[in-house]
Amino acid sequence: MGAVPESVAVEARAKNFWGARPDTVLQFLKSNNVGENDARALIEAVLTERAESVRRDGVTKIWSGALLVMVPIAYFFGSWGLLGFVLVKLLVALGLVGLFGLARLAKGLSMAISPRSVSGDLSNPADF
Repeated sequence: MGAVPESVAVEARAKNFWGARPDTVLQFLKSNNVGENDARALIEAVLTERAESVRRDGVTKIWSGALLVMVPIAYFFGSWGLLGFVLVKLLVALGLVGLFGLARLAKGLSMAISPRSVSGDLSNPADF
């Protein structure tokens, strides 16, 4: 990767994080007079960096999703144990929060298990 100018490497990394396909980035590098082997090595390094970023965001989604799933469960057992009754409307509303958490947990698991399957722009983690 030493033969790749820094400005070209930064632009290639940005293109990759913005969701450009590796073959598009390869064509960009070739158009800037970067050799085939150096370009492929840079792309592999950038793809690995992108996968680490997606995996890190996936773990964050796993934890936040798990906490959201626990909200209705904690309310049910807490109110039943302490008060002896459950407010059904509140339980239903918190159940929706739990369902959102379950979806977030599933998305985080898929991101952590298979980070290279996530496509698109990584500049806003809430989008993927």
